[in-house]
Amino acid sequence: MSELKMFDFVMIVMIWELILFLSLVIMNACLRGLCEILSRAPGLDLMTALIVVLPWVAGIIFKNWLGLGLSVLGQALALTVFAVSHTFYHQLRFKNQGSRIRKTLSHVVGPIRFICGVSSTALAIPCFLVLRVGQLTVYPLLGFFLKFPPYKQGEWIRISRQKFEGLVGLDLMACLYCEWAAGVYALGGEMVRNNESFWCPIRFYNQKHCENCKIDFPDLKEWIPIDGSMAEVESLLKKKYPKDTKGFNSWYGHSDRKD
Repeated sequence: MSELKMFDFVMIVMIWELILFLSLVIMNACLRGLCEILSRAPGLDLMTALIVVLPWVAGIIFKNWLGLGLSVLGQALALTVFAVSHTFYHQLRFKNQGSRIRKTLSHVVGPIRFICGVSSTALAIPCFLVLRVGQLTVYPLLGFFLKFPPYKQGEWIRISRQKFEGLVGLDLMACLYCEWAAGVYALGGEMVRNNESFWCPIRFYNQKHCENCKIDFPDLKEWIPIDGSMAEVESLLKKKYPKDTKGFNSWYGHSDRKD
């Protein structure tokens, strides 16, 4: 009886996921306005919670960590069924050759390595979710207390590759995941730039460390060298963050700055 219940739970998760996937496909085809709302934050956050987080929570409630594993299994089965069905549908109706990215990369690294790579990439989802939660909960506090600039998060957290012609099946799902993750990463970097330049505008002692970070932290070239003085740090802070400014305390290259 216990095994039957676990099987039922996996099937429920799989059906739930397939219903959501199918709903998104229908909305993309027939309800473009609603699809646009759900393709960017906060609508995309809601869909992410329904597709990814809700089954995990239900699994933990159902059977603790075992239930979490069962929910992931249900999600994986749903993704497989959707990818195969979506590809097959496009092959029949539009004479689409199917999952070209998958075929090409499988040829490059081998099919087994490709499958293992896809599975390993999916393991990063919890990391991006934690980062996204921080963007929604922690950064607003910094904005309130330290006058960090707000962001129109829908300009960062959004997906649009579903509009790319010929992108189907596993290729489509992988590209949407990458687009979402790239937005989360980019917005997180933007927020950390404000934080880093505000709290400690001092270059790193290790030159290689500076080289590695200069792309993500363009302000680094203006930070005080490691052989500088605290007086220089104080002077830079006063210059970049004047007390009576009506603007935001943003990183030096932020579009809000006029100087």
